[in-house]
Amino acid sequence: MPVKAPEVPPPLCDFVEWIDKEMDEFYSGMIRQWRERKEEREERQHERAAREKAERERREELELRELARQNREKEERCEDRARKLARAQRAKDVGLEAARKGKYPRCTQ
Repeated sequence: MPVKAPEVPPPLCDFVEWIDKEMDEFYSGMIRQWRERKEEREERQHERAAREKAERERREELELRELARQNREKEERCEDRARKLARAQRAKDVGLEAARKGKYPRCTQ
């Protein structure tokens, strides 16, 4: 005659009781909802991270464009200044030569 196993195992010591691993539908539903909310939260975090990355890249692109525009304007100002200085120097050189040749009166009074 085979020995029948007890339905509830005996406790390991006086302070340990048998843990029931079967759950009610209510608790399994709560755990399912918790997992769904956790997945939704992680998905929102991934979406937010992607949006922030795209925004950061867009901002960097705008900053690079602005920097390029500022550099272009700076170069244009330098070229303009060099052109004006060269013109002033040519006028100065021509003015000295013209005064030496007597083309212009020395005194305008």
